[in-house]
This record gives sequence, structure tokens and C-alpha cells, in this order.
Amino acid sequence: MISEKLLLTIWGRELPIKIEYDCFDGEEITQIQKETLQKFLKKQTSIFKEAYNLLQKFCLQKYPEYFSGQFDNIFKYIKPNILYIKKASTRLCGLLCNFKYEQEHGLAIIIENEKVVKVDNQDALL
Repeated sequence: MISEKLLLTIWGRELPIKIEYDCFDGEEITQIQKETLQKFLKKQTSIFKEAYNLLQKFCLQKYPEYFSGQFDNIFKYIKPNILYIKKASTRLCGLLCNFKYEQEHGLAIIIENEKVVKVDNQDALL
């Protein structure tokens, strides 16, 4: 697996995010994986805004006992840490996050062609 680190501004906070590519040791990153990262970085502001809205909806619906209609400081519950770039026929990646209420599986914000398509546990992407 090939990886690198970038400093990204996510929801108003600068965070070190590890970039990981879905590939075997010694295998090259595909052109579409390179494009996925480039286009993600160009559109990251709108992607993170869209992701925040879907995360809020996901958390309030799936974990109402913890949020009781409130979704204040997101960093109390969710810590983004890896941008995982899949080997796929489309520009598919996911922002993998630690999640206070789902520590075993975490959360994945799944992004395809620079659009947030789903928030789910990390198994949905990996």
C-alpha cells in the first residue's frame, strides 16, 4: 500500500490526513487514482460541506440517543484521519474517520466523482 500525508482544512480545522491508495506493495498507482486525488483536492471545500450535512443527518438518524437533535462540535465525535483512494473504474475514495460511538468500524464518507454518495461504516468502502 502506498501512502503519503497532506494537511487539509476540514470543517474549519487544519488536520494531517494520511493518503492511502488501494494497491499492493510494488504496484503502481493507477492514472484514475491520481486523478481522484487531484480532483478531490480541487473540490475539497464543497465536498467537506456536503459531507458535513450528510454526517449530521446520518448521526441524528442512526444515533439519536447520543445527539438528541444537537450536532454541535463535530470533532467531539468524529476525527477524519485517512483519505483512502480505491482502485476502481470511477474516481472513488473515502474519508475514513474515527467515530466515538462506533469505535470498531469507524465511519467512511464515500465520495465518487467528487460527490459525497454515502456515509457508512468503513467496511462499506474497504
